[in-house]
Order: sequence, then structure tokens, then C-alpha cells
Amino acid sequence: MTAIDDGVVDTAYKVNTGGGTWPMYGREMRDHNWRRGGYGVLSVSRSLEVSSNIGISRVIDQYYHNNPEKFVRGIYRLGLALDFKYPSLARRQPKFACPRKRPNGQWLNWSNTALPWMSIGYETQVPPISMLAYYNAIANNGKMMRPRFVKKVMKDGVTIMEFPPEVMKGYEQIAKPRTIKLMQDVLRKVVSQGLAKKAGSDLFQVAGKTGTAQMSKGAAGYKKWKRGLSFELRWLLPCRCSTIQLHCLHTEKQVSPLRADKCADPFFATSPKALWLKTSNWMYAMPKTHRPCCVPM
Repeated sequence: MTAIDDGVVDTAYKVNTGGGTWPMYGREMRDHNWRRGGYGVLSVSRSLEVSSNIGISRVIDQYYHNNPEKFVRGIYRLGLALDFKYPSLARRQPKFACPRKRPNGQWLNWSNTALPWMSIGYETQVPPISMLAYYNAIANNGKMMRPRFVKKVMKDGVTIMEFPPEVMKGYEQIAKPRTIKLMQDVLRKVVSQGLAKKAGSDLFQVAGKTGTAQMSKGAAGYKKWKRGLSFELRWLLPCRCSTIQLHCLHTEKQVSPLRADKCADPFFATSPKALWLKTSNWMYAMPKTHRPCCVPM
């Protein structure tokens, strides 16, 4: 989204993802289907639809390698690094690696692999509430809202305190209107024809984005067969007039990274089809094993 908003690419831009693996500065970037031959040439839109690590990281590295500060500034511009200061002891502020240079021009805390891996979610710490607010802003045509946990406080039937919706100052429009519209279209395609197709519904149109993250095993690190996987799916329901947003997280304690997409299948099979929308209010019926975080928008 940063690259699209900066005007360096659009969703139709083509990128070669090869056979599912791509060398990057001494390391190997892989797509989830690398054993099946990869995706070949993809558009940026299709790269997002099928979560191609290679497609996204190659684009970001090509246009921001010599100026990674610009990419990080773009992330801040989108509001992903905002501290919402909501009243909770569990509150955590998002953290992003920020490139800095020594006086002689050499990088102080940056490597050639930092940017491509950052572009697919590593080198970052983003709380779920921040991701919810970000996708909420896309659904709200670019307007970033402060997360609201309490609508009003009442005593003896009398309202004594209200908390109206609040737009985050300086983030009334996190990206150009054209960028927002393009991303809304991509999020719809993720569910209609991408990896989240099983999360769709015959009752209403759904938009969203999947995500997979490796989980460190402490001293064992991220070694093969010793790493857990975290699957995420964020929905906007229904996407044309979004009233509900869900962030669902499913964790596998130990699983082969080569089967990440397959492990997510049971999760997708019990998604929006178990949710009923009503005209006056909303409710959800979700299996307890996949209980989501629901935030009315």
C-alpha cells in the first residue's frame, strides 16, 4: 500500500516470482507453494491475493532499497505505528525497525535483508488492535478511528458519560483516495479468488487478508520443524457497507512450514458462514476453538 500510494507501482505492475524461491542477499525468500513450482509472473494485486512473499518483497526492495527510510515513513503515514493510548494494562505500542546511518554513511542497524523481510511482516511488532484499526481505516475510505471499547456509561438508566467515535488527528486520510479504492478491491479479491476463498460467504460479500508468521521456539529459534505458525485472517463484513470487523488468530504449536496453507483450512471452513447479520444489531456464532476478536465499526 505504501508503494502504491507513493506512485512507484500500481496493482497491475508485474513481478517475476520464479519457481517459488528467490535469492536475496545470501538468503532465500520462499512462497508457500515453492515445492509445487511457485507462481511465476504475478501482478501486485495477485501477489497480495495469494500472499506471495517473493512478489511483495521484490517490489519493495526494488524501489526502496537505496532509501529504506522512505518505506518506513510510509508505514508511519498509514497509521500502523500509532499509539492509541487506550486504557488497558495490556496496551502495547507498535514497533518498527528504523534504519539509521553513521556519520560516514554506513548503516548502523540495517542490513540488505531487513527491507525485503520487513515488507512481508518481519522486523516489526504490531498488536492486533493496531491491525484492526488499520483495516478499519481502509474500510472507512482512509479515515483512521481511535479504537472504542465503551460507547457510554449509564447509572440508574441515565447516561453519565459518552464516548463518541473519534478520528485520529492527522490521520483523517491515511492514503490517497485512489490507493484506498485499489486496496479495497484487492481485499475483496483475496476472499473471492485468493487464499481466503474458503472464508467467503454466499450471504454477503466479504473482504479481508490472510497472514502467516513463524513463531520462535526460544533457544531453538526458527529451525525447520521446530517452529510454530500463527495464522491470521482479518474480515470486513460485509465489505460494501462494513459494520463488523474481525481479527482471528489460530496458532499451531509445531507444524511443518511447508503445510501452512493446509493447516489454515479448518479455520477458514468455520468463518463468516457461522455469522448472521441483522438489520438492527449484530451477533456472531463462532466455534470456541476459533473465537475471534470482534470490533463494531
